[in-house]
Amino acid sequence: MPAAEVIMLDTRSLLVSLLITVCVSALAFGLAIRASSRRQPERAWLIAHLQLGVSLAAGILLWDFPPALAMIALQVSVLAFVALIIDAACLVLDARQERRQLAIIAALGVSSLALAGFIGIAFTYRAALLSGALAALQGLGARVLLRGSSKETPAQRALGLLAATGAALFLLRAGWSLTGTVPSVLANSATQTLTILLGIVLIQATGILSALFLRERTVLQLERDASHDALTHVFNRRAFEPLAVGAISRLQRINSCVGVLMIDIDHFKRINDEHGHAAGDHVLTAVVACVGTTLRSADIMARWGGEEFAVLLADVTDADEALKVAQRLCDAVARLECHTAHETLHCTISVGVAATHTAIGFDTLVDAADKALYEAKRAGRNCVRIAQLAG
Repeated sequence: MPAAEVIMLDTRSLLVSLLITVCVSALAFGLAIRASSRRQPERAWLIAHLQLGVSLAAGILLWDFPPALAMIALQVSVLAFVALIIDAACLVLDARQERRQLAIIAALGVSSLALAGFIGIAFTYRAALLSGALAALQGLGARVLLRGSSKETPAQRALGLLAATGAALFLLRAGWSLTGTVPSVLANSATQTLTILLGIVLIQATGILSALFLRERTVLQLERDASHDALTHVFNRRAFEPLAVGAISRLQRINSCVGVLMIDIDHFKRINDEHGHAAGDHVLTAVVACVGTTLRSADIMARWGGEEFAVLLADVTDADEALKVAQRLCDAVARLECHTAHETLHCTISVGVAATHTAIGFDTLVDAADKALYEAKRAGRNCVRIAQLAG
């Protein structure tokens, strides 16, 4: 018996195995939806598996349907499956631009396959078209997952490498298809046996890695929620204090200047009372964004409480530079326009500064900056005052 016949299995049986794999993965994501608070990515993965499962089931039940139509339906289904899987990853990573690119590639791929089937282009060229579209989708997925972010997780890297490998394999298959020697998926052959078996393995690996990836991102999100203010997205006070204590200790060991700013939005209660809490929230977020763009990358900002914020200046040469940074913040907020749904609001801030080379504790620095802040308020607000510290 030829070697090819030894490994060749019935294509219909293999598709049943693939259908079972898809159904198991769909069930896993369905259960994940019930257990997760962030359900949108799980729904995208679930929809991807369900649509592929329905297409496979229809193909198995309608095995004797005109093969050309069955082939086109299967190709479109595979393309949609890969697009939805990558779209879910884009949702998790908030990759909005890549989602638009993904939609364009998927739309072009589906329309091209439908047109190719309608005008009767040979299967081998349709296979090349499908493989090229899948390579483009997988390549985009690899770019999203392997972008080199500091928050990149192990499962994310593995999923990205799987997508990159898939892109390379689909490119090879596209080139092979153009030679005219690729058999139809509906035909029993050793090549298609290996292709479908590989598809089963890839779907299982994608499902497992996707679940791990989502779990890792959920853990990161929970950690961020615990350490950041929900409205302004800067650190909260509980997370800021140990970060500041550690940074101050490191800076003092090298005899570097340490600065702390205490910032208060002037007359914030009046803004809430006269314009509503929604407008007040908008002012808070706008001021934080303005301050964030004015600060340096090494500085750390936190919401201290209410309309009050704290900033650790981790890269200043002396107290004069800390004072200049605080004045830049004050001037920038004074120029800020906060556009709400019905009006444009203006606000100012008062800033207290404490900076020193002397080895003093975090609480002492904060207390000194806080006293300087109240001096700024007594001086008429919209100004900066600095505490007099040794060093």
